[in-house]
Amino acid sequence: MPRVSLLVVLLFGASAVLTLDEAMSDLHQFWAAFRDPQNGLWCDKVLFSDTTVCGDEMHRHYSSAGVGMGLISDAVFSELGLFDRVTGQARAMQTLESLRSLWPKEKAHGYYAHWVSAPDFTPPVSTSTVDTAEMALGALFAGNYFGGEVAAAAHQLVGNISWTAAISNNTIIGGFDFVEAGKPSHGFKPFNEYYTVSYLADIYSESASEPAALYFDRYWGRNRKPTNQQGCPAFAEAFGYELITGGCTSVAKPPQLSHFVSSFAPLFNHYMTKGFHINPYYAQTLMPNWRLADMAYWDSILNASTEVWGHPAKGHVWGCGAGPSPGTYGVDTIGHAVVASPHIMAGFLDGANATLTSTIKGQLGWMRRMGACMYTKAFSDGSSARVPWRCSIADPKWRADSADVIDFSTMVLGYATTFLPDDFYGAYVA
Repeated sequence: MPRVSLLVVLLFGASAVLTLDEAMSDLHQFWAAFRDPQNGLWCDKVLFSDTTVCGDEMHRHYSSAGVGMGLISDAVFSELGLFDRVTGQARAMQTLESLRSLWPKEKAHGYYAHWVSAPDFTPPVSTSTVDTAEMALGALFAGNYFGGEVAAAAHQLVGNISWTAAISNNTIIGGFDFVEAGKPSHGFKPFNEYYTVSYLADIYSESASEPAALYFDRYWGRNRKPTNQQGCPAFAEAFGYELITGGCTSVAKPPQLSHFVSSFAPLFNHYMTKGFHINPYYAQTLMPNWRLADMAYWDSILNASTEVWGHPAKGHVWGCGAGPSPGTYGVDTIGHAVVASPHIMAGFLDGANATLTSTIKGQLGWMRRMGACMYTKAFSDGSSARVPWRCSIADPKWRADSADVIDFSTMVLGYATTFLPDDFYGAYVA
């Protein structure tokens, strides 16, 4: 059994008089294209070039982390009144049942495959602990929001995974082999989205003195700033703001700008764990610092002549995220990014003060008015949705051909805070 309660049910109640703007309606319509109605699972990507959606023939390649974000979105859209609570609960139960009955899991520890495809759901070589954690935390979020059978199913699903097995020698194991009876793969150290794995290992430790719990408190920080243990985690300034870097360092080799991880890491942790809300260091220092440092980096590399899609970029675009990039899939970081990520901009709306909220909403509104960084997805019924997505300042003519579910998720969850009750995410995260 977990050491602390996982299911906290609070009722805000969706407002029947909520008025959503056009941008939120488009996000809802586009996000629906990631979900397969046949099984409630969430596809890894959606193409802009045609009308295919998740569930269409030859387009049923699912993402476990995407499923987690999808489960959170069911709660969000229920709260916004985009569908009623009964519908949201039924959707969540369909997804949880498909995870239980269809998704391949390695038998030694219960971890889930990162990606699988219908109709055969053949297991890959290895699992992913972090994608399993993001799937699990999304399930717990839905359980906290809907309660009842959703909470029971989520609790059972997450409880069948050996979270403490992912912590070994002060390292988080990245995955376990399907074939070789749970053989572990390479490991990760702070700081990154693997916080979610360590967080669950802490919750499922029987006591605070167990190795996984001690590891979490020392290296990630349960209720305070994490302590530096053998150079891990390392702290460094970016444009005057203290951040945690993405690796362990020594005094002889101090951290540099290139050592920071992508801004999606703190955002995933924020939208999926209560730890990022109740730990004052993360909530009051790291998240505000990261938002401002990301904005400051882009301000430092843009000038009056920089353009994106034929429009001046300075003061309008930023965000060090991940997703399609010219020629490849890119993971951008503070100090090393030329592709702007509107989904990071929107992700930082939750917790922003009134001035920053106004600024970010104004920047996203500018994109919509000007057409910069805006993509159109057409659907087979003749409708379409316009959404902001990745755009490059190094190659202003470049366009992404697809959006991936895990990265686009912070666009949806972040922009929704415009209409959600205060601290909605803080109330329902596990």
